[in-house]
Amino acid sequence: MFESFLYAYSDNILLLLYVWILVFVFGLVVGSFLNVVGLRLLSGESIVFPPSKCPNCNTKLKWYDNIPVLAYILLLGKCRYCHKPISIQYPIVEAITGISFLFIFAWFGFSLITPMLWILVGACIVMCITDFKEQVIFDWVSLPMIPLGLIFSFFNIGGIENEPIKVFGFSIAGTFVSAIIGIAIAFAFFELISLLSKIFIKHRAFGEGDTVIAMIFAAWFGWKVVILTIILGLLVQAVFTIPLLVIKLLKSKDKVASISFAVLILSAVIPMICNRLDIFYSGILSVLLVIVTFSAAIAGALVFLRRMRELNSYTLLPFGPALIVGGFLAVFFYQKIVSLGMF
Repeated sequence: MFESFLYAYSDNILLLLYVWILVFVFGLVVGSFLNVVGLRLLSGESIVFPPSKCPNCNTKLKWYDNIPVLAYILLLGKCRYCHKPISIQYPIVEAITGISFLFIFAWFGFSLITPMLWILVGACIVMCITDFKEQVIFDWVSLPMIPLGLIFSFFNIGGIENEPIKVFGFSIAGTFVSAIIGIAIAFAFFELISLLSKIFIKHRAFGEGDTVIAMIFAAWFGWKVVILTIILGLLVQAVFTIPLLVIKLLKSKDKVASISFAVLILSAVIPMICNRLDIFYSGILSVLLVIVTFSAAIAGALVFLRRMRELNSYTLLPFGPALIVGGFLAVFFYQKIVSLGMF
């Protein structure tokens, strides 16, 4: 898709660059607005009023103090009026939004899928802001993305090649059926694990917002993508969580927690190694391997979480942002990731 769009503008690179710059700037402006939405949702303020102000001295900001990214650089990361530091969150969110909008436009060009994915990205960025700050995801931001995703799938706006499926004599887009199946898988996975964790450790392993995020990606992109989304989300989370947990385990010298944590890690690594080496590649042994490792992973996680609860030593990091990153990696690089043979 990206190559064909670039080829279409190969005769006029200056026009292409001009359009890309406009899209990037538009993304920066939207990112500035998303910062306001996320932070004011948490503070309970109106999104529209009052106008932008310094969070430290409450001084109303001039328009040139609100130029995305550039204002932060020119002010050296400090308020023009009280000279206190400005949160690095502002330029980071603006830059991520600008880059995301440009990437989507460069990939899909002038098509309906582009603005729809911009809407999805915007909602996901707001969810990341609130989840990072207060471990909360607001329903009015997340829930509308599910029916919007079902519309996206029903009309196959993504242009995925699929055969219609006959249901009670009616032809339904395969992408829509895949979305419904994916929603069921996402809900069952997160709520089942959360139910078990509430029984064994009196605490939800995943927040309800995490379930909704997975259902969003299922509604938009189907069951295959949501399964990969969950796997990649767990891997992204592990990159940041495992070092913290290892340090904590080394300090506590807790054997039960250490063993359960090792079982959890091995249950994730062993299937990938076996798949890579073509061990238990097919047949009843491969099914047995999946059942055993999945059961070991759940058991290890529950024992580890219960031990952390007993020690009052949780290392809580919001899972929503990791799941969102995993989701977009799955959406754009599904074929390449699967072709690696690791999943």
